[in-house]
Amino acid sequence: MTIKRAVLLSALEKCLPGVSTGSALIPGADTFVFTGNRVYSYNEAVAVSVAFPLEYEAEKFVVALKAAELVKLLTKLEDDDLTLVVSENRWNLRSGAARAELHGMESSILKYITELHDSLQKAEWKPVAARFFEGAKLCTIPGTRYMYAGMAARGAAIMTTDGAQLLHYVTDGAMAEDVWLSEAEATELRKFANLTEYTIVQPWIHFRT
Repeated sequence: MTIKRAVLLSALEKCLPGVSTGSALIPGADTFVFTGNRVYSYNEAVAVSVAFPLEYEAEKFVVALKAAELVKLLTKLEDDDLTLVVSENRWNLRSGAARAELHGMESSILKYITELHDSLQKAEWKPVAARFFEGAKLCTIPGTRYMYAGMAARGAAIMTTDGAQLLHYVTDGAMAEDVWLSEAEATELRKFANLTEYTIVQPWIHFRT
């Protein structure tokens, strides 16, 4: 099959917030998981799912590839049209005269991704309040080392503190439940400017774009 390098890179960049860059507690938290119709990342605190259809049976070839290595490879290739052959636990990529074979990694995150997916089947999605993203961006304290730094949402208010100051912002709508995100989680959330809907299935809050 032929895929567009730029389209694949765009999907992977959206998934990067869910990729562990340090010592992962879960095997596979530093991988992208391709299921045939979506690409996933999961690192216990952040999970991302992006539509990326591939022309093969999703159930037959689920592949987990090292995130950093795949992104590095794709940025080096020059042609935008890539030829991809998927076999069991393996990707073969061709770009012009360049060839690359990527072997799938052992990954435990598919189990957690499946659990999250199943939990959303009956979830009730609600619109994200207008100016929620603006409030999330403004309620940040750069460089804070405060142990309990994070972002809280209660009703229509968004708040953050470093123990010495409190930032408070009022949006145009209320959250269905109180929400608290660690500063690391809130930092990743602030990268998504086009959030449209959310739902809360404890202990997770899910957003859609």
